[in-house]
This record gives sequence, C-alpha cells and structure tokens, in this order.
Amino acid sequence: MVNFKKKLTFLTRRDFLKFCSTLAVMFCFSELSFSDIALALEKAIKKPPVIWLSGQSCGGCTFSFFNSTNPSISEIILDLLSIRFLSQLTSDAGEDAFKIFTQTREKVKEKYYLLIDGSIPLNGKYCSFGELNGREIFLIDLVKEVAREAKAILAVGTCASYGGIPKSGPTRAEGVQEILDKKVINIPGCPPHPDWIVGTLVNLFLVGSVELDFYQRPKLFYSSLVHQSCPRRSLFEEGKFLTDWNNSRQKDWCLLLKGCKGIATSSDCPARGWNDNLNWCIKANAPCAGCTEPRFYKDFSPLYEEISGIPIPFFKRIGVSTDSIGEVVAGAGGVGLGIHFIRRVLKKRLKNKGKR
Repeated sequence: MVNFKKKLTFLTRRDFLKFCSTLAVMFCFSELSFSDIALALEKAIKKPPVIWLSGQSCGGCTFSFFNSTNPSISEIILDLLSIRFLSQLTSDAGEDAFKIFTQTREKVKEKYYLLIDGSIPLNGKYCSFGELNGREIFLIDLVKEVAREAKAILAVGTCASYGGIPKSGPTRAEGVQEILDKKVINIPGCPPHPDWIVGTLVNLFLVGSVELDFYQRPKLFYSSLVHQSCPRRSLFEEGKFLTDWNNSRQKDWCLLLKGCKGIATSSDCPARGWNDNLNWCIKANAPCAGCTEPRFYKDFSPLYEEISGIPIPFFKRIGVSTDSIGEVVAGAGGVGLGIHFIRRVLKKRLKNKGKR
C-alpha cells in the first residue's frame, strides 16, 4: 500500500473551483460545466479506489501518468483518487509486495477501478507478478482474478490495449481485452497522454460511463484523425511531401512519405500537445508513429518509412492510396500533387467507366 508522509492539505473554496474548472477544460467534458463537477466532487464521500497492475511494458505509461500537469500528480493522488496499489509507488518487492497487494484488495470493500499497463503474455511464464508461499503467480491469472470485482477496467497504453510492441515478439502478447470476458476501456498511446488517463477516470467517476469508439477508446480523446488538425495538412493537399531530410526547402513539408501515420491515426495530439502543450511529434518535425492504433507497432513499422496501401481519407472516394501518391511524387520529382492529380485520376476513371 502506498504511504504518504505528506498530510493532505485541503483546498480553499476558490482553489477548489479553479481545480474543477481545469478538469472541465482539460478533459473536454462538453456535457458537464465546472460547477457540475464541483457539485459531484463535493457530494462524493469517498475517493474512488484504484488498483494499478503492470504487464510487459517499459514503464513509460505510468511515468506519463506521473507527468500530469493540470491537475498535477500530487493533486490527483491526494485529492482526486485513492490509489491503493501501484508498484512504482511502493518500496517493497517480491513476496512482501504481493502480500501488500493481497491485503489492499481485502481492505477495498467497495468495487475498485482496475488499471493495467503493459501487454499480457498468453504464455504466463513470460510475465509473473511475484511469488506467494513458494508459488509463482502469473500475471495472466492474476488479471483474470482481480478483474472480476472491478467496477471498470482500463487498459493504459497501446501494449495493454492491443499488444503493442511486445506483440511482435515471441511471448504471444495480447491486449487485456483478449483475455477477459468483461468490457475493457482502451486508452492507447505509446505512451498515452496523462490527460487521456486522468480524464477517462474522472469522467467515469462523475458521469458513470464514457462513450467509446469501435476500438473501445474514449471518444473524448480519440474521435478525430491527427491528419484533420495537422498543421501541415495544407502542404499535404498541395502535394508538398518531404523526401529529403537535408533539403531545407522541404523543412515544413508533409511527412507522409517519411512514415507519418497521421492519416490513419485517431487522437487529439495536435490540439492537446504534450508536456503541458509544449510540443508533439509533428511539431518536433517527426512523423506521427500511429501509436494509438491497433496496427502499432508490427503493422506500422518501419516507423520512418511510408507504409504501402494505407487509404487516405481525403482521396478515399476515388481510391487513391499512399502507393499512388508515392508514384506521382517520385515521377514528378517532388512537384505538387494538388488538384491536377485529382482531376487526372477522376478523368481517367470517368473515361474507363464510359467504355464499359
């Protein structure tokens, strides 16, 4: 169990309302005003208990959570949630840690929220949680057991959501939803933005549910393609694609041919940004890796090479893909695709249709 020496400092009324207002804005609660959030929090007698387990992961998802700024991680832990178990916040290890985990579960009388980061290997020996009385406890068995009493289950990060990078390895790694019969809310990202994690939890706490898309992701954060709000979208439509990293003239051109998956990736990264909205992949002149999608990592690699056959939403109706764009750009020496290419494709299709 997590023990904090620092005593809880109660917020003033003014700070409390500011805190609620921040939640409403940062987490896109269109259906709730900050006063609704304040009222709901004031009526809450207890903070919702959270148990967080880790599977095959690098630890990046939990540390992304720790990097939350609005609200800060200290506000989340001390004022918003009751995190009963998170291995990165305990000094114990081995059998002692497992005993603490077991005692924690016994003390949580009401149903808890279960968060899991990292993939689950179907072959249990590749990821064990620990030992108890000389018996090895496999993560896959533990997750199935703990999930039974969970009020909601959140798969934090792409590894937990869909298998992620470990799915490309020999451990037969899968996402949490593949081993459970219960509903799982996926919060993909490598790592996920802290707002996506905290915002989903707060929305569940205040509203009781969250609207999900086809891949079980909260629509609050994954309802639009990166491409739709990309600052380089106009360059894409002009047909200006970066082909040479050393060409200063192409510095701010579309990164599609350098591996950008923004045309097939859903997230609000362009608007939300990272590190307190300081930066994000494309702003840093790196292609979107598509890390919030089920196809990441195996089907989206190599990351800095264009993936063949990804349909482009803007040209979907005329059947244009990245393959055809690559051919045109290469054949024209990088000259703009633009409206001339669209007209040419349409003209050709209409001509072929007339011959039938």
